[in-house]
Amino acid sequence: MLIIKLILTFIVGYFIAGIVHELGHVIVGLIQGFRFYMLVVGPIGIVKDLNGKVRIYFEKRVSFWGGVGGTVPQKEESQVLDKFSKILLGGPIFSIIFGAILLPLGVLWENIYLVMLGAMPIGMGIVSLIPMRAGAFYSDGGRWFRIRNEKTRAIEAALLNITMSLVVNDDSHKNISVNDIDTVINSSDAGTRYMGHYFACMRYKDRGEKENYEKAKILLDEASKTVSKQIRSLYKL
Repeated sequence: MLIIKLILTFIVGYFIAGIVHELGHVIVGLIQGFRFYMLVVGPIGIVKDLNGKVRIYFEKRVSFWGGVGGTVPQKEESQVLDKFSKILLGGPIFSIIFGAILLPLGVLWENIYLVMLGAMPIGMGIVSLIPMRAGAFYSDGGRWFRIRNEKTRAIEAALLNITMSLVVNDDSHKNISVNDIDTVINSSDAGTRYMGHYFACMRYKDRGEKENYEKAKILLDEASKTVSKQIRSLYKL
């Protein structure tokens, strides 16, 4: 019975830690003047469109089940990338603070379940601050350092521009900047280059440019040989 309770506590703790972490991103985004766009924890997602309509949906992309909290700028501004870097740190900071409150209480009251609920967000916050690629994406700390690094700052700016374009144009790739795509394709990272080729294909596809699409698809197929199956499954035509 104790084992079952511990397993259930672990599952509940995972979702609580995920919600706190992603809400940290969202809350800091709102403080920075961005607007709420999406929140995903496990298979459950919440998204708000440009008309302000909110809907709950089942997230099919398993790579997103680890948690996604998204806010987007309400207008074009020069400091958007620096504001985004603060949003990246919002999740880890909220996780660590939340865990730091629960963990001592669990130890004080000798409550193993409260200790688990406190330890999980702390662990999640610390791990997400480590600069690394986590599956198909860079960790929060990884993207923060890439924004601060002169060699990768332009690539992160281009990826943010592409994301904003997709949000504003209801997931249409028609208006994605060619310059942003080229910047991503010229990355030294294989996974990032693959994403650039994918966005190029989707742009030509949505614009009905069949010849350019076929050429871009050949480059995408070639780039797919150097990336993981997870990245290919997340960014597939």
